[in-house]
Amino acid sequence: MEFRQRKSLQITVSIPSEYGIILMKEKMPFEYLEPNNSFEEHVVIHIGTSSKFEVISSWENEDGENVTNTQLRSI
Repeated sequence: MEFRQRKSLQITVSIPSEYGIILMKEKMPFEYLEPNNSFEEHVVIHIGTSSKFEVISSWENEDGENVTNTQLRSI
């Protein structure tokens, strides 16, 4: 069985507010990404910002299914 990587569509990213990080969202929704590609977005950190935080990515695959992925990151 061959595994085929698929394009991601209408990508959005969020960081829950309890982490005290402001996500600028200047590029979202990002219309599409080819497999193994990424994009950068600016964040604002300040005194009181958590040193570890979750990044929640959501997108639609080529079959129209909604997908969500949560990752832990650190500053």
